[in-house]
Amino acid sequence: MATGPALAHAVNAGCNLIVTHEAVTFWDYPVWAERSPIKEPWDCDRKRLVLIEQHGLTILRAHSTVDPTHVGPALWGTLDLPAPVFSGWVYSHHVVKAMTAGDLAQRTKQALGLDGVRVTGDPKRNITHIGTCSGGDGMDRNMHNIVKFLLPRGIEAVVVGETNDFTQRMAMESNIALIEGGHSPTENDGLQRLAADLQHQFPRNKVVCRSQKVPWATL
Repeated sequence: MATGPALAHAVNAGCNLIVTHEAVTFWDYPVWAERSPIKEPWDCDRKRLVLIEQHGLTILRAHSTVDPTHVGPALWGTLDLPAPVFSGWVYSHHVVKAMTAGDLAQRTKQALGLDGVRVTGDPKRNITHIGTCSGGDGMDRNMHNIVKFLLPRGIEAVVVGETNDFTQRMAMESNIALIEGGHSPTENDGLQRLAADLQHQFPRNKVVCRSQKVPWATL
């Protein structure tokens, strides 16, 4: 995301083109733009827009185009999962040697460098069919992808980016374990892979990748 700190980092690194995965501003984001009573940039948006204007930055958003090519495959590699037997836009199905949901949670925690992960379901449950849904695809507004594309394939556990109460309860009542790895952590490696590809394609240009940390702490 082209956050204020990310924009400042780009400026300090001497970069003037920002390739971002998420939208630049909040106020006009399609999910809630029509519901918001504020029909102009929010204060946090204005701060970003000022930085962009002040330093002459250009923003290129690469979201759905790089999810299946970079974000998903990078996440599978980070989690040390075998090649998927099925994959789509931001979801995949992998068959592994038997492990517990707790084992998968620990693997996710360590691989993504997290202090902890939220687990829905029985950590002691044995699993061999694992699904992934990176980024925000574990949120209630996107959980239909799990229901439509993964549940019919017999997944027993799914690693998602971020989730919420609705999806967690859907998982419980659908008899699957759900492990939350965080929106940014499940996408960071994909953007690192994209940066490496850009550097390879444009060797004369300077390419810098700034991974985005989780914006919260567990106390």
